[in-house]
Amino acid sequence: MRKNHLTKQCEQLGLSKKDEDVKVTSRLLKELNHSIVLEEYKVIYSFIPKAGCTNWKRILLLLKGVVTSVDDLEQHEAHFLVKKNMKLLSSYKVQEARHILKSYTKFVFVRNPFARILSAYKDKIEKPTKLNPKFRVFWNRKINLGLEKNASVVGDNTTFIHYVDYLSNHSVNEDHWQTMITLSRPCEVQYDFIGKMETLDRDINFVLKNIIRNTSERVLFRTSTNPTGSSTMLERYFAGVPRRNKQALYHQFKNDFLLFGYDKPADLN
Repeated sequence: MRKNHLTKQCEQLGLSKKDEDVKVTSRLLKELNHSIVLEEYKVIYSFIPKAGCTNWKRILLLLKGVVTSVDDLEQHEAHFLVKKNMKLLSSYKVQEARHILKSYTKFVFVRNPFARILSAYKDKIEKPTKLNPKFRVFWNRKINLGLEKNASVVGDNTTFIHYVDYLSNHSVNEDHWQTMITLSRPCEVQYDFIGKMETLDRDINFVLKNIIRNTSERVLFRTSTNPTGSSTMLERYFAGVPRRNKQALYHQFKNDFLLFGYDKPADLN
């Protein structure tokens, strides 16, 4: 159902391409720099920040034998080890990448766009943590400088409304609040499975059992070590956002809603 919905939406938006029309070029590969290749399993996982990617990276590290346990594997360490030990599709030559894209099983995990946006705010912007100090200072300053009408806003205390305002009016080249279709290119890459954060346990188990075909008891889904609880806080955070700002944010992420089958927020209908 998810694949069929995606195909229809890509066609309606004029974004779809038949397999033979998708030309694997060095430019496309550069843009697919979120696709991890597991040659041992002939699998490609396209990771999207704030859509379960840390948990998946832990699982991939176990499958590859880089670690023997994820019990004490922190978020930043998982990202570092994947970068050090695993290959991205963008690292292959064009001819090799073309073969891999055509013959390997490809999957991606997505999330309600507004929940993902809120999760990024809570994790990276709202409060200082040991994981985000430099990132937080940089983006607090950048967001507040970008809102000329709010020039008096304290530089390291961006409110959620100001954050929404900024994302609604700027094209941001930052993975955590980049659109999911930009990161995964779903109308060009023919994904075999689309998982969702909303059904994470079930979908991870399906991928492990039916796609990767690994049922080892040690390769289990692990609850996030850095949960933001964003999915249950949507209503509270967005309650204070003016309707025009929320509408502008929806417009910016509209294709994520449409392609991946998420309903438009009821109060915007």
